[in-house]
Amino acid sequence: MNKRLFFLMYNMAKDNKAIGKMAVFVASHTNKIYALVYLIGIVYAFFQNSNLLFRFILIPFITIVYNSILRKILNRPRPFKELGAMAWCSIFPVVGAILIVLAIFTGLSRVMTGVHYPIDVFLGWLIAIIIGCLGFFVF
Repeated sequence: MNKRLFFLMYNMAKDNKAIGKMAVFVASHTNKIYALVYLIGIVYAFFQNSNLLFRFILIPFITIVYNSILRKILNRPRPFKELGAMAWCSIFPVVGAILIVLAIFTGLSRVMTGVHYPIDVFLGWLIAIIIGCLGFFVF
């Protein structure tokens, strides 16, 4: 099922030039956008209060570390090898919603460009949502 969905999405990007170019653009450039938005959030949180700054730095860091550890444990090859915002939601929900939509498109584009399998992207979204909710709504 995972490979079938992968090939469906990958072939959609391969067969349609407009979708393919969009997927490559999004997969290539969104990391820079996320980094910039994250830095803006840190600066904003710095001037608001230390508790917000602590959470704004810690929650994404925990997510990255957790995903990195999970990636090492699973040691699953990426498709191209095998086959050939939560923080903003607590400050400005509208910006958070926009970043969540951007994350969805980023994940889809990563599948369409052959970088990840759909299940990897889905689990990444799920982990980010769980850690984000725990970090911002529980603590």
